[in-house]
Amino acid sequence: MHTSNAYPAGQDTSLLNESAIPPHLLPKARAWFQRRMEHYAAKHGQHWPETREWIADYINEELREHLAKKGGSA
Repeated sequence: MHTSNAYPAGQDTSLLNESAIPPHLLPKARAWFQRRMEHYAAKHGQHWPETREWIADYINEELREHLAKKGGSA
């Protein structure tokens, strides 16, 4: 089933908290963040505009925790 998404997640990369990411990891972090936002945008469908900022906060925290475990936090 294909659904149209009027709110593409690609516009949400500005919601990535880049200040918490070491510069050498930014390209990978941006790509990962983009994939996660696209995943959640598809899942939330028409409710995406209402939830995207909350989801971005969640993904940013997930990334922060991952970097802290790996010793790569800024």
